[in-house]
Amino acid sequence: MILGSLGGTSVSALADTPAPLKYWAMGITFAVAAAAGFAGYYKWRERAFYLQQTADEIERHATAFDLGIHPYDEGGEHSRLAKLAREIEMLRVEQRKREQQLDQPHEGNSEAV
Repeated sequence: MILGSLGGTSVSALADTPAPLKYWAMGITFAVAAAAGFAGYYKWRERAFYLQQTADEIERHATAFDLGIHPYDEGGEHSRLAKLAREIEMLRVEQRKREQQLDQPHEGNSEAV
């Protein structure tokens, strides 16, 4: 899709326009295509969403710990801290797994239909 857009715009830019405008059009087209490629490859929106989701969960657990509410309402200080540490470590591991899944290439159906 990106290559088709680049090709069409490049051909139209080379057609019958003055030289300076021709090069500006090609430069802008390639800049937009590069930005679209990076945005698609690095998946900024998904990464930011998952990071925010993990941060919200960590904040929720920290607030529950500070207020002494469920699941941190029973036991001594040491056991409550240990439970908080386990929960936060579990959230961090889940976050790393989600990031690794985003880094994996999309596995499409390899069979010809």
